[in-house]
Amino acid sequence: MQRIYWTEVLKHIQTFTTSGSAKIHISNLVPFKCKELALASIQEVFDATEVLQKGTRPHLESLDLFEPWYARIKKKAVLKPTELKDIRSFCYEAIALREVLEPLYSAWSRRIYEKIFDAREALAAIDQILTPRGEIRSDASKKLLNLFREKENLSHQLRNSLDRLVHDHKMETILQDKYVTTREGRWVLPVRSGMQHSLDGVIHGSSQTKQTVFMEPSSVIPLNNRLRQIDVDIEDEIERLLTELSYYLHSLSEIFAL
Repeated sequence: MQRIYWTEVLKHIQTFTTSGSAKIHISNLVPFKCKELALASIQEVFDATEVLQKGTRPHLESLDLFEPWYARIKKKAVLKPTELKDIRSFCYEAIALREVLEPLYSAWSRRIYEKIFDAREALAAIDQILTPRGEIRSDASKKLLNLFREKENLSHQLRNSLDRLVHDHKMETILQDKYVTTREGRWVLPVRSGMQHSLDGVIHGSSQTKQTVFMEPSSVIPLNNRLRQIDVDIEDEIERLLTELSYYLHSLSEIFAL
């Protein structure tokens, strides 16, 4: 082994890898015990190059991120949207690789093709709740869609209510800015510091310069309360969807690693 610089050869091959699992696999390689096994392995290398000779090079960049999310799937953890985005990339590349291998008929290509799981169902499940940018879809479920619609309508109603309040009571002189804003998810008015006693409501902090006090008029407190409850309900529904999808992907954990 020392005469053929086996360890140095493996280290050199590792420099071409990008994933942790590949580095470990290479470091554990040992020479074949007989000529026949070595020749069979060389034939597999020739069979693999046939893929490249067809003019299509499979993209396998997602393997670089495989270990972190796969370990979380195995633990049945609730996955984050960023992790699901990585899994989606893995599914896309698995599908693409199967398409590349499908028309090839060497023993190696057929064996690899059969080992790669059909990721279309898993991809569809992820796309049901995740946008291509890795954000939760507003229509991931009927309940979530209704909550987002209610939030949008209620926010519009709150803005209009505050605008009418300012106009009807001629409050422009006590406002620091003509635009209504939000603080901690509640719609408020930017009132000039020292003028807050002119408005019946709740103070939600002040600006860094202390020139503006953010006040929630008493008349919109019930609407703001409902808006905050909708935000909680949205978070709960998103957590439910992520949990459900994570458990489904956990059920596929064995075939992910094939």
